[in-house]
Amino acid sequence: MRTWFRSGLALALLATACAEPGDDGTDDGLAPVAERGTARVKTRWGEQTMSYRVIDGRAIAEGDIDLGPVARLQLYANTAIDTTRRWPDGVVHYTFDPAIAANDVRRTRVADAIAHYEALTPVRFVEEPDDVCPDEAPNCTDYVYITSTTIPGVGGTSALGRVGGKQNLTLAANASVGTVIHEFGHALGLSHEQNRPDRASYVTINSECIDTGDEADDADNEIDWNGQYNVSASSEGFGAYDFASVMHYSSTGGRDEDYLAAPCNGRQPMERKATAWCPESICSDPGNDGVAEFISAQRTALSPGDVNSMWGMYAEGIGASEAGDRLGAAIAAGDFDGDGFVDVAVGAPGEDVGAVNAAGAVFVWKGSGEGFQPWLTITQGWLGAASEATDELGAALAVGDLDADGYVDLVIGAPGEVNGGVSDIGAVFIARGSEAGLVPAQTVTQATVGDLDEGNDRFGAALAVGDFDGDSRDDVAIGAPGESLGAGPAAGRVFVLRGQANGTVTAWDSVGQDEIAVVGNGGIAPPPVPLGVAAAGDAFGAALTAGRVDTDGRYDLVVGAPCDSDNANCAGAVYLFRGAVGSLQGWRRLTRAAPTAFDRVGWSVAVVDRDGDGDGDLAAGAPYATVSGQTSSGLIQLWNTSGTSLSTSSLWSQSPFAANEPGDLFGATLASVARPVLFSPAQLYAAAPVEGTSGDLVETGVVQRFTVTGGALGHNALVRESPVGIEEDGDEFGRGLAVYGALEGTYIFVGAPGENDDSGAVYVLGAIGNAAPTHRQVLVQHGAGSHTAP
Repeated sequence: MRTWFRSGLALALLATACAEPGDDGTDDGLAPVAERGTARVKTRWGEQTMSYRVIDGRAIAEGDIDLGPVARLQLYANTAIDTTRRWPDGVVHYTFDPAIAANDVRRTRVADAIAHYEALTPVRFVEEPDDVCPDEAPNCTDYVYITSTTIPGVGGTSALGRVGGKQNLTLAANASVGTVIHEFGHALGLSHEQNRPDRASYVTINSECIDTGDEADDADNEIDWNGQYNVSASSEGFGAYDFASVMHYSSTGGRDEDYLAAPCNGRQPMERKATAWCPESICSDPGNDGVAEFISAQRTALSPGDVNSMWGMYAEGIGASEAGDRLGAAIAAGDFDGDGFVDVAVGAPGEDVGAVNAAGAVFVWKGSGEGFQPWLTITQGWLGAASEATDELGAALAVGDLDADGYVDLVIGAPGEVNGGVSDIGAVFIARGSEAGLVPAQTVTQATVGDLDEGNDRFGAALAVGDFDGDSRDDVAIGAPGESLGAGPAAGRVFVLRGQANGTVTAWDSVGQDEIAVVGNGGIAPPPVPLGVAAAGDAFGAALTAGRVDTDGRYDLVVGAPCDSDNANCAGAVYLFRGAVGSLQGWRRLTRAAPTAFDRVGWSVAVVDRDGDGDGDLAAGAPYATVSGQTSSGLIQLWNTSGTSLSTSSLWSQSPFAANEPGDLFGATLASVARPVLFSPAQLYAAAPVEGTSGDLVETGVVQRFTVTGGALGHNALVRESPVGIEEDGDEFGRGLAVYGALEGTYIFVGAPGENDDSGAVYVLGAIGNAAPTHRQVLVQHGAGSHTAP
């Protein structure tokens, strides 16, 4: 997984002074201009000076960046050029020079490049019929004019960002699609990757090997390539240096013809440093000296870093915060587009869709080096279904790779789904991951699993994803806590569906409290004994998680039944089912050592390797448990796993890390990094979403973190909404909770669905190893629109 900060860079939209369409900017009253010069450029990072060479009356910087007519630069020599403008709404109007014939291959290549941008970024292009932009076209006064380049040895040139009025983008007759993508990148605001101010850590610039265009045999209009290797103060790099960027030059870019002679002696103008990581497809070792210093220019497609740069610059708003949306009630994180950055989906089950009350929605933010960018709004309309009042789409979320294609898929619960006027039947929707992000894939109902749609079943109230059968494709477990199987009691049931190669799921198995207990390696203990007794209201399936509890490589299923009353009224229980090829096997029913009425053990469940022995241990929240006389203060019950044996381990309450107080509901939400991943060790996060944090505040919420230290799970950190947010009554910080263990550290997503009159928010934190989590970003709805997949 990528680092916290974006790979790729955006020079903030270099703009020349505005010229009217058709105006070449010349002015006979101006003094003759020098062959070389500099321009003051104002960027969002401050002012910089950019060197250029005059070619055909235009100032060309860095090899292919067109600063505009040089006479205009002279006219405004005492004014810094404003570079902070982007294309409004991410829409670029463009037209072709009539001299580029209708059958010119460049028109096809422009169309291919535009299709590439529109498939992966929020940018959209509108072609105008000719060089005269119609007055009624939106943003028509600003447009790109695609014409032919007159500079030898250059594939094209472009202004940097939106100039205002007509701006040229030139292409050589043989320009490739990759070259067009590169030049459009400039027009949209991307600079050259090798001009990052931190480039000294990644590349070596051998200035004596660069063609300055001053040799006697150079043409008058040959560019000075030395400028392309000048460090640009405004080209602020974010995160990992991106050798694969379509904006990165090759080692030989602007190489002097005499590079084999002294003083260059065969070196390239730019070479990779031995300590810098570079993909093998980009960097090679032609000298066989053990150092892959030669850099090839990638001109095939936007790199993931380039795509994220576009989203960082042009992402639209996502939704609009409204009272009752409850954004953050459910959260799931995964890499939906395979770019190496974790993305996050956030449920807002109270979201109104048009005039439909509480139909629900899911908002998706795209991960990038600059944080999370608004990406996609998912409603039932987007999924191919109808939004109905109180459907609660987004009340439950889970992620996994259902088709083993390398892209993470999203599973969405709508437990309040209405069918035929009957409410709370429930439904589940699957959105498939792809290079372009999430796309609709399937609607799953109880009919899909061979059952009847019935009111109050709440099919989809809880979800879990894992490879239960060991076929390398993840499977989906769906909780229906109000389900009554046949004429049986409404005790709840869990339906398990197998992942398929086409990204959908098919019915496979279902489990309940009456499953036969299986011990050892699949043998049935004589006589056959059911795990528990199903009774109405047990809410079996109200909480689910999947994890490797034993070491056979298959995921196991953990099911919470928070009102299981076999031992005491609503004392609760946890049911464990072992993954297997044919069907899930009943394993254990687990309770507190001394079950107490209304503890509601199993309200939440998690798997974490608490002692580092390779077996996943179990944790269950009992948020209504009385602790030290404090009603509903809450606790967590832990069970230790050793092979196929489980034993009651320990109980955790908030004390001594926080006070046990009535109504805190500690353990109402759990999330874990089940097994260590480099800088993301095994960790358990537990929320007390109605904890009063200070003074008279109530229901503000806190999250506690437990880490493995010395072979045991111990308290490590307390996470609060402050100092980034303002702790207020009813925020319910921690009601939604998800963690994602990546190579570089742990992402922690904390939902506060009660924030701002139940409009909701998500707080993003990060932690490296067992260091204290730090706040990184707050996600809220904003703006009037959002991008949807084309």
